[in-house]
Amino acid sequence: MEEKNYDYLFKILVIGDYEVGKTSLITRFSQDIFSEDNFLTIAIDFKTKIIEIDNKLIKVALWDPCSGSERFLLPLNSHYRGSHGIVINYDITDKQKFINLRKWIDEILKKAPLETRMILIGNKCDLSNERKVTEEEGKKLADEFGLLFFETSAKTGYNVNFAIETLIADIIKHYKKFEERKIKLKKDDTKNISDKKNRCYK
Repeated sequence: MEEKNYDYLFKILVIGDYEVGKTSLITRFSQDIFSEDNFLTIAIDFKTKIIEIDNKLIKVALWDPCSGSERFLLPLNSHYRGSHGIVINYDITDKQKFINLRKWIDEILKKAPLETRMILIGNKCDLSNERKVTEEEGKKLADEFGLLFFETSAKTGYNVNFAIETLIADIIKHYKKFEERKIKLKKDDTKNISDKKNRCYK
């Protein structure tokens, strides 16, 4: 059996409407390159990266389970299973897709494991001249659900690593009682759904 060269393995989902920059965000973090996702991917986007935080090697598996056109938008229950973190992503130049975030958050609160940590990211902040969603609006929504909030640019790389590594650091802190090489979460039985709104990072 091949020996694992990491201390933790974390599955992180990147969720949001199509064409909000999910593929670009994943590619920027995992490969430090910019790939415009102005095409419709019809398969699950999946990339990995190993990083070091607090002298621990973490293998990060980034998933976009809702790649593609609108008919593929809603992830299956199985996509959420075993997830340790979720990046909820929107495009600051598209007000309607920001409004749609409530649909995504409702979906996540119903289906994701209770232990899953989340952050909110407003992507494409390099297009400030085309902005339709203010930074204050993003912060207000994040505060409503007790989430950390970041604006990023997958094109320039601004804040991408910092945002996702902040999420990973929170996951490590949240799961510090688990010291196995590979953290395995129990299957979520969707009990105590009402408690899922209180995933505060502060």
